[in-house]
Amino acid sequence: MAEITTGFFLFDLDFPGGDLFLYQEYLESVADFLEAKRDSHLAEYDKQRRSRAWEAKRKLEEELGRVLDFNNSGDRDMLRDWFFSTTGWEEGELLSAQMVDHFQETLYKSLFLMLYTYARNMLFEVCQFLKSQNDSLPAFDPGGKDKQNELEVAKVYLREAGVDFPFGRNEWATIDKYRKIRNCIVHCEDTLNGCKNENDIRRFIKDHRDILGIRSLKIGEDEIDKIVILDGFCEQVLKTLSSTRDLLKEKVWAWASRQQKTT
Repeated sequence: MAEITTGFFLFDLDFPGGDLFLYQEYLESVADFLEAKRDSHLAEYDKQRRSRAWEAKRKLEEELGRVLDFNNSGDRDMLRDWFFSTTGWEEGELLSAQMVDHFQETLYKSLFLMLYTYARNMLFEVCQFLKSQNDSLPAFDPGGKDKQNELEVAKVYLREAGVDFPFGRNEWATIDKYRKIRNCIVHCEDTLNGCKNENDIRRFIKDHRDILGIRSLKIGEDEIDKIVILDGFCEQVLKTLSSTRDLLKEKVWAWASRQQKTT
């Protein structure tokens, strides 16, 4: 068996996933960016609306041949109706708000996919480390026997290597739910209808409705449901990965210590 090595990862210096804190910093910067973007967008939107409102008032007064009296509710209602009917501003306002929300959802979705990929790669690195410390272990194959579930491949390898990791804990089950959500996003374009593990994902979303949602869309005669990642979900993912990494680190170093004693 090779000598147990430490310090082979850049940030934590002793275990895969030591740079996880960078994602927390990135998440905070994304949140700040979204808040600034929304504030800027709403300020610009309000400026344009006021400008168009005054232009609409001027044109309506030209058509009426008189000055509108804002103390008169009839004149106020007339201007409002005329403004919306000629500018389409109500519809534009809705589309504008949807654009901001869609931008936010896209960023959160991208960050979630990055976090899941990071977790998967961290597990792969751990398995490869086990092999480097014990030549008698089989080579680690990320594809494994079950190419549909890379987490299960890593789990089987850790168990066969003798790492005493408590896979029955909530964190591992939660990460497996993340895997199912990730696969739905990547392979089914966020669409729940008919995706693998649909019912399981729907239950998870229902149990976490404050940070996950479902958007129903009408396409022709069909109605489809899309996964929506809300504010707070990526923070929760990050906490789950961090606690899992800490526990995994503890168990792997205990395993490494036993390996060293047997040599």
